[in-house]
Amino acid sequence: MQRHSLFTRIGLPMMLALVCSLVFMGLAGGTARAASAVSTGLPVNTAFTQASQRFGVPVAVLKALCYMEGRLSNHGGSPSMDNGYGCMHLVKNTQGNTLDRAAKDLGVSEQQLKSDIGTNILGGAAVLHDYALQSSHALPASLSGWYGPVAAYSNATTRSTALMYADALYKLINRGFSAQAETGEAVSLAAQQVRPDTTSAASVKGASTIPAGCSNDGKVDYPGAIDCIVDPSIFDCNISPYNYPGCTYEDANRPTDFSINYVSIHDIEGTALEALNAFQNHNSGVSVHYIVDSDGTVYQVIHEKDIAYHIGNY
Repeated sequence: MQRHSLFTRIGLPMMLALVCSLVFMGLAGGTARAASAVSTGLPVNTAFTQASQRFGVPVAVLKALCYMEGRLSNHGGSPSMDNGYGCMHLVKNTQGNTLDRAAKDLGVSEQQLKSDIGTNILGGAAVLHDYALQSSHALPASLSGWYGPVAAYSNATTRSTALMYADALYKLINRGFSAQAETGEAVSLAAQQVRPDTTSAASVKGASTIPAGCSNDGKVDYPGAIDCIVDPSIFDCNISPYNYPGCTYEDANRPTDFSINYVSIHDIEGTALEALNAFQNHNSGVSVHYIVDSDGTVYQVIHEKDIAYHIGNY
């Protein structure tokens, strides 16, 4: 998997995992900003300052986001697994298109946003500005009030994941960091104690689209997971009318009848939905308990008590 986000790589260490949304539709009556050309090659620290001055987003939020998503790098213009670009992870996929939005706000090409880190920082600030106005029609008066716009910026599938994203950013602000940008510049963020205003995320709901065969009914083992648990009458090899590999798991009552000694974590070399489609096919012959999307959304495929077919033994 190619997702660049530091949040994705280390922000969810305790999940049983196999291994992303709010779509900005425009804001009627929002503050108009004339697009103007943005020069390439801006020093990174200058870009943070200019972006904050132009769009009203605190420097701390911009630095933390650029570090959390991209480790202060545009990764040579290559996209993440979510087709997101740059240290601000401007996405262009079926769930959101902040790349186009940033290009229109700045009056620049998508290619400039992809290849130039200074432009990318300005683009991320423009999108955060838009989300802030969309939710409250005014920019937050304090650093704590940017919690909601940051949660919306995540383009997460579920509200819980969007809030997890915002929580991770504010933890980074509270901890601070010093690191080197891809340009060789030193970038630092002093630790500061900020209690995020979680009420600013009241309008953040997550995307309404749930994958086929799934529901958000809460009938899962992991709280907050999307219920994609397959039909035992078809997939359970103990009762399925199909012979293996026409079934994908065995029902059990673990840990009563089988102890649980390990957690097996795979990467899926593709998107979460592609993986889900595979595991919803009873002819695949394989199964997993959970799929964790690159934005942190969790899909449960079989119950934890049951035995998945994926590592060759129980």
